[in-house]
Amino acid sequence: MAGIADNLKQTVNRWLPKIIGYRNAINVGRTYLSMMNWIKYNDPHLFQFVHLEINSHCNRQCWYCLQSRKPTDEHYMAQNVFDLAMERLQELDWSAPIVFHLLNEPLLHPQIIEIVAATRKALPHSLPHVTTNGDLLTVDIADKLVEAGLVRCLITQHPPTTEQWQTKIDNICSRHPNIFQYMAIQREEMLNIGGQVPVDNPKLPYCNAPKRSLIIRHTGQFGLCCCTASFEDQYIFGNIADGPILEQWNAPRWKELRKSLRHGERSLPICRDCTGIR
Repeated sequence: MAGIADNLKQTVNRWLPKIIGYRNAINVGRTYLSMMNWIKYNDPHLFQFVHLEINSHCNRQCWYCLQSRKPTDEHYMAQNVFDLAMERLQELDWSAPIVFHLLNEPLLHPQIIEIVAATRKALPHSLPHVTTNGDLLTVDIADKLVEAGLVRCLITQHPPTTEQWQTKIDNICSRHPNIFQYMAIQREEMLNIGGQVPVDNPKLPYCNAPKRSLIIRHTGQFGLCCCTASFEDQYIFGNIADGPILEQWNAPRWKELRKSLRHGERSLPICRDCTGIR
């Protein structure tokens, strides 16, 4: 039964964006994951995604990203940190998305294919995701990622791109249409991340980012949200070496902060001018 459920989950995960569009599929997926967390962990506010920062740097510095304001140095997640992350997630019987992306370009990691394969081996019911700007993606890498067990790859089209880039991406997406898809960055969707990016889109009255995802930095530290990749250790709330994930996730300080952000109370400097995430 577990195998049938996994196959159904992966099929829906791969094809739903094709049927109703990527952004609509994200909203449906979030609702589904909240329900599953309520059933499995008795907590509808548990994180729905695990973001694993396998490396810290990016090959681009887009003006609407924190990498253009505070470029991150080149660091890689050590093998023992990755192994411990897998052990902690095994304790949770994690069966939802694991995204190898924060403010980095995951294809810069020379072992990205091995990492995807190791994740599927350690957590066979999980859904490994890669988000990439596509610059380093090739047909060969795409084929190997699929063979390793990748469930989805979102290619975000950051300008400028060339005709050759578009031809390459179109070829890969047609080769693996149920896994690879690309999405152009829209001006109205850009975020003033951490109050550091000059984007004038309206600020949301709340922020779900710290609730939505568990951020595991390359150091093994738990970050508040994706913004923390550029803010050193100012907004760290634990470490995978310090004990089970849920014990740290439910620590009063972290739990109260997530609740206050859901209700629009922006007490931290990093949050005050941030656009926020739905």
